[in-house]
Amino acid sequence: MGRVNLNKVVMDVILLLPLTVLFQSILPVINKVVFFLVIASLLYITIRNLHYVQEAILLLAFVVVYCFSLITTDKVADNTNEYFYLLFFMLFSSYTINRYDYIKQYLLMHVLYIKRIVVLWDLCVIVSMFFKSSYRNGYFFSFTGNVFRSATAAIFILSLILILVNEKKSNIILAAVPLFCVFSGGSRTYLAVGLALAFAAYYMAAPSRRFFWMTIIPAALVVGMIVLNSSIMDKINSSLTVGANEFYQDPLIKFTSGRSLFWDADLKAFFAGDTINQLFGYGFNFVYDVNEVAIHNRIWAHNDYIGILLNYGYIGLLCYVLMFKKMFTACVSQYRFPFWMKLLLIFVWAFNAFFNMFYTYSCACASYPFVLFGVSLFWDDKMKKEEIGWGKTSES
Repeated sequence: MGRVNLNKVVMDVILLLPLTVLFQSILPVINKVVFFLVIASLLYITIRNLHYVQEAILLLAFVVVYCFSLITTDKVADNTNEYFYLLFFMLFSSYTINRYDYIKQYLLMHVLYIKRIVVLWDLCVIVSMFFKSSYRNGYFFSFTGNVFRSATAAIFILSLILILVNEKKSNIILAAVPLFCVFSGGSRTYLAVGLALAFAAYYMAAPSRRFFWMTIIPAALVVGMIVLNSSIMDKINSSLTVGANEFYQDPLIKFTSGRSLFWDADLKAFFAGDTINQLFGYGFNFVYDVNEVAIHNRIWAHNDYIGILLNYGYIGLLCYVLMFKKMFTACVSQYRFPFWMKLLLIFVWAFNAFFNMFYTYSCACASYPFVLFGVSLFWDDKMKKEEIGWGKTSES
């Protein structure tokens, strides 16, 4: 028997996440097995193949705050997945940095595998549309059992479509199903992220820059009409109005679905602690304890920056932001993207991280490097685009 190509195993398996999340409520063990397999493989690869000193320092610092959080948490975490969320982000980001060339080559050589995953996911979602169990309170979540799971899986599929559009522009039609999930779900955050990815895909699929800029306004009007007539519009309208009988009359609290209320409590609790906890964190249950007192509900922060600050302290938050920066730079620094494209790519991460959470949803977290690779592959094809009228990639 030949040696197992662990890099290929990681890529093959991680691309299955949208499918395993799709059936997570039916067969939860599959998603857990896939996630564990990916983390174990990434951990082994990272330990054996760490090349950059700065990255090693970041990972070592994260190990320190991670262990501190484990010790500080006086009982089992309310959500045991908290033990793995940020660990996965750090490991996969490190993997992306160190295996950049391999990942890009893998994506080019396995387009058919990627397309089969996207098509199968689309077909499963279409089938689920005919089941009443796929809907709750007017919102659609397919087989996932949760609108956020279906939305993050849809975001992952959209990131893969960015890669497929480079192979064949007509593959953009595959985006119809994940966009349906975004429009008919209950998450305003993923609506914004999904539209940003759709904008990038349309830009990449357009036959020329002139065609894109001439048609983007009519296309935006069509999308606007779809949104106005979709179930997500009910959520948007609800967030913009405060009823006379509602307990909280603050428009900001209503608009953020209560987030601004417990964010304030979370930050006050953080700064009320001692220097050691502010540096290394308060443990995995602290945010749940604070929010239970503040709003009588044991929930996480719904904000990456606040959540990591409370769990892992200043050092943990610094590790998170710097690792993201290193991963982003590794994927885009060699390209002269127009400013709006860089802004859009950062928006996909930052907006999600601020208003919902990025690193705590495996599909959202794992999909981001594929967004960067999809756009990068598009720019790699510069000469072909010059021939069909796109001009130099340094232009917008």
